[in-house]
Amino acid sequence: MSKAPRHRNALTPPEKTDAREALRLIAGTGLTLTDCARRALFDRSAIHRVSLNTAADRFTLQLVKTKVRGSTIRWYDNKLSPMLAALGERMMDDITRADILAVGSALDVSESTRASYYRAIRAVWRWARNSDPPLAGADVTNGLPTTPPRADAAEIGILSIDDTAAILAGAGQHRSALALMLFAGLRPQELWGIDKPPLCWKHILCDERLIRVPAEIAKTRRPRIIEGLPDALWAWLEPGPVEANVTNSSSQWVIRVAQLAAGFSEKQKGVHRVLRPWPHDATRHSFATYALALTGDPGRVALWLGHEGNPRMLYTHYRGLATKAEAEKYFALRPSAATVVS
Repeated sequence: MSKAPRHRNALTPPEKTDAREALRLIAGTGLTLTDCARRALFDRSAIHRVSLNTAADRFTLQLVKTKVRGSTIRWYDNKLSPMLAALGERMMDDITRADILAVGSALDVSESTRASYYRAIRAVWRWARNSDPPLAGADVTNGLPTTPPRADAAEIGILSIDDTAAILAGAGQHRSALALMLFAGLRPQELWGIDKPPLCWKHILCDERLIRVPAEIAKTRRPRIIEGLPDALWAWLEPGPVEANVTNSSSQWVIRVAQLAAGFSEKQKGVHRVLRPWPHDATRHSFATYALALTGDPGRVALWLGHEGNPRMLYTHYRGLATKAEAEKYFALRPSAATVVS
């Protein structure tokens, strides 16, 4: 009986033995045979092998050339520093995923911060692989835990109505800036942020009840138009000349004023003392929570906030943190001693 013809793509017995041995050697490394082949080619040519320090320097230079905001560059400098301190002198193709995880695991930081270190090193690695010529053969950052465990919606902190009333009553010259944060959901950095122009009164059309957030100001680098906001915002604004800034103070200082006014901290002899914790991103989260409770429309609130993606995510995070009755009181706050309009 004649033997069946061998398929032209079938491996010969020696080739099968070789493949099994190769798989045995790379077991547990996270590498594929393709990754190993790329590394072997890199090792043979030895032309484009670079250290992680060199790749990170070139990555940063590319960010500068593409006019990325200085705050973004500083973020990468900060988040890359632990990896560069531990692995910077090594060739990229000699670093494994296990090496990166070992450095990250040894850091005494929160899971969120650790995830940000992994995101930064992943960005460098992907840029290096896509360079011409490539600076790395294999992407060992695949599978890194770059997203921290998601916090429950109940953990989102918001300002109470009394806190909000106190903030606005004590806002002084920062009244308009804080009103835009509390009743329009603008990010503090969109009013006055580092490395970008401030929001001006020409961007706020009070007669048309419309706000334009230009791309160079927006966090997402995409312009957005905010319209249809509750009446509370317009009652609190004190417009200035069209070319004037809404605020001439940094976003950090405006938030500090809010914290002092509402009793989250106090200042004695030039020293600030924390009295109670200020909720993370308090003004924006408060606006999102009360706006969703008032309207019941996550799509509309997502447009106000400039959120991208599925607006149902906003509904999932902010639903139930405030009742509609509380939302009505929040948006009924008016300038007369920051009272609630009944």
